[in-house]
Amino acid sequence: MSEATITIPPESVHRFRDALRIEAAKYAKNFAEFVETWSENDNEGSREDVGSEIHRATEALRLADSIGDQDGPLEVSGDAWVLSDTADKLLVQLLVEALDAAGEAPCEYAEVAALAGRIETWAKVCEQTDATYRRLDTKGPEAAA
Repeated sequence: MSEATITIPPESVHRFRDALRIEAAKYAKNFAEFVETWSENDNEGSREDVGSEIHRATEALRLADSIGDQDGPLEVSGDAWVLSDTADKLLVQLLVEALDAAGEAPCEYAEVAALAGRIETWAKVCEQTDATYRRLDTKGPEAAA
């Protein structure tokens, strides 16, 4: 598994922790589905998926627990896939919030501007995570060592 390190902005630390817990639940659900497929078909691909999803679920929970109630900015290191998935989900949440705020009448432009700043900051975190993930992917298994 490839490792990555990201810096979480202060205003997003607790949301990132909560997003990690949601991702852990998603991975656990996938795990259960892959176990069922594996038991029915006994194929190697499903067995590998089972291992990957249980790893991701436990890694997401480990990362969430390591963040705890800390404030940011906070540097977090862990599985690049988990960090990338979680960062992307948080970016989408911020985009939805900005769209909702912009669509309210009367529009609170200061709120939209604040969310736009958070979106820009978080997009940079996503870009950093994905760049690390892609760099590790191109180097192959020896990059994780």
